[in-house]
Amino acid sequence: MNKAFYPALYLCLSAMSFAAYCQGTNITSSGLGTNINLPREDGGASFYDITSTSRRGENLFFSFDQFNVGEGDVANFINPDALNINNIISRVTGEASVIYGEINSREFGEAHFFLINPSGITFGQGATLNVGGSFHVSTTDSIVFQDGAVFSAALSGPATLSSAVPLSFGFLESSVAAITIENARLEPDPGKTLSLVAADIILVGGELRVTDGLINIEAQTLLMDNQSILNSSTVAGSAPGSEKDGIIINLLDHLALKNGSQITSNVSTEGIHANDISIIVDSGEIKIAGEFIDFFSNISSQISSSASRGGIAGNIAITASKLELTDSGRIQATSSGLSEQSEAGDITLWVDELTIDQGGLIANRTTGSGAGGTITINANTINISGETPAILSATKGRGNAGNIMIRAKEHHLAIKGNGTISAESISGATGSAGSITIEAADLLITDEVTLSANTSSVGRGGSISVNGDNIEISNGANLTAESLFVPDSLPLGSDAGAGLGESGSISVTASNQLILDNSRINLNTQQTDAGNIVIRAGRLFRMVNQSEITTSVAGGDGDGGDIRINEVIDANIVILSDSSTLRANARQGAGGNINIKAYAYIISPDSVIDASAGPAGLDGVITVTTPDVDATTGILQLPESFLDRSALLENRCAMRTASNRSSFLISARGREPGPDALLVSDIPTLISTQGELPSTEMLAQLTTRCW
Repeated sequence: MNKAFYPALYLCLSAMSFAAYCQGTNITSSGLGTNINLPREDGGASFYDITSTSRRGENLFFSFDQFNVGEGDVANFINPDALNINNIISRVTGEASVIYGEINSREFGEAHFFLINPSGITFGQGATLNVGGSFHVSTTDSIVFQDGAVFSAALSGPATLSSAVPLSFGFLESSVAAITIENARLEPDPGKTLSLVAADIILVGGELRVTDGLINIEAQTLLMDNQSILNSSTVAGSAPGSEKDGIIINLLDHLALKNGSQITSNVSTEGIHANDISIIVDSGEIKIAGEFIDFFSNISSQISSSASRGGIAGNIAITASKLELTDSGRIQATSSGLSEQSEAGDITLWVDELTIDQGGLIANRTTGSGAGGTITINANTINISGETPAILSATKGRGNAGNIMIRAKEHHLAIKGNGTISAESISGATGSAGSITIEAADLLITDEVTLSANTSSVGRGGSISVNGDNIEISNGANLTAESLFVPDSLPLGSDAGAGLGESGSISVTASNQLILDNSRINLNTQQTDAGNIVIRAGRLFRMVNQSEITTSVAGGDGDGGDIRINEVIDANIVILSDSSTLRANARQGAGGNINIKAYAYIISPDSVIDASAGPAGLDGVITVTTPDVDATTGILQLPESFLDRSALLENRCAMRTASNRSSFLISARGREPGPDALLVSDIPTLISTQGELPSTEMLAQLTTRCW
């Protein structure tokens, strides 16, 4: 599809709408025993009674050259012989169909209705469905049956008819025409399916609604504008544990939601599980953008799932190459109400690249007694920006907030931008915040990204866990877990017991190396005890460029949390340089303990390790554990006589390089070192010590180089 046409969409639709309105109803037969009677008036509407003699088993076939239904008119499919029909199958072989009136097949009971027109189909304002069964519409050129038969609309005249069950429409790739829903509401009976298959599906102020059933969309592109809605509501659907898809969207190229358009699933019946939303865009992108604002409403474009009054929300699953949420576009799952089983659904994303900016949001919220759901993001690159959280799990009620899980879709994961990923217990809530977990083999968190797991309430703050082989946290990135709760301001009805409002913990584990560059890992509380920070690095942990790791208590008698770097001594190195800081402080309570275990430990003169408390508190303990080495072992008594230097300092390098001088050169990789900078040698990479000090034989392998 050429997306350049999208800005001119309204001109195209307006022209089609005007033509259809002036044209009125035009229904003509193209064979297969299809007969259209002259219109009869009933209640101010014109009824066009339509019959067919082409029956195969429980299938009844119709063929039209033109199928246009004007405003207020009814295309009335009748059953004069009271046939036992399960499927009404209609094709249009002429021009595109424009429907502003009603399609009625009630005389066939709960028979399913199929309509195909390869030239295109538009449902305009006033279009309605009065169909007892499911409604299936497509601009592909055929319908395929269970026995392999194909009913084609490519040519008028004879067609292959089958008594088998219709299975699917023809190949989507062969379709070039669109299905357009313009200010029309299509809604089948409860428990029935509504399916659309076309090259492009366009909704402009249109609505597709089902109750206890399914919306199924297959297309190259789906474009939704001007408060268009796809909605699946559950009233008497499946019980807990037997959820099913309520909206299934399979696209080849592109999905766009703008100006207040929504794809939603909801439930408000106790003990009933809402249906899920599943969206797959094979090789393209999803863009959710724009906010519809008028005097009475402010509606964001969104994909959402909600539960209230004891219902259990459905899940949202999205797969695409790129996903962009901008201009307040949202993906969210929410729960509300006093019932503890009114839980929010899960959000699961599989994307190569995720971009969230200008108020875009992925959120999972609970405002009642039910628990929040889990946000799981599998991605290669995440770009987030803005002052408000870009990815949020939060509770504002009794229920606990859900967790946030971010994994690399493949091997590498980069999280960039100045935005925030947040797990919160909001002021006034009694539930606890969820956790944030990030996993990747190679992980980069950079450009002022903030991971925040906070509590402003009596609920416990969330925890942050970051895991990988090689991890770099750089350029102003911030991992923080805070308790902003003050015990003197308990919410009504909450218990003032011990431990309320405590912060969670932060752990960062790298099996190979962890670099903290101009970034911070902070764990702070107002008055309650602070949690712990645990750092693990298999080979190298390096803090550089004014990086900070801090646990602190701003006031009250809360104790500072501990900072633990490495739990065992292996072939690991710990380096603090360029004014980096480790602090575990408190005001009136005890300062936290700082425990470092390393094979080699290096700290620059301008870096600081501090575990102090205020005047009324107790200082913490700083412990640095390195291998025990007897300094006198292996020391030899030097001989009293000097050696002949002329015999030892031969001019070998000069001879090799055809030079008249020898030289000894020390160079640093990367930036030039300052007077206090540390030079890390290459010895650990040249010689494997297996966790032990290098032997004399191993050191003898190091030879002088000539330059």
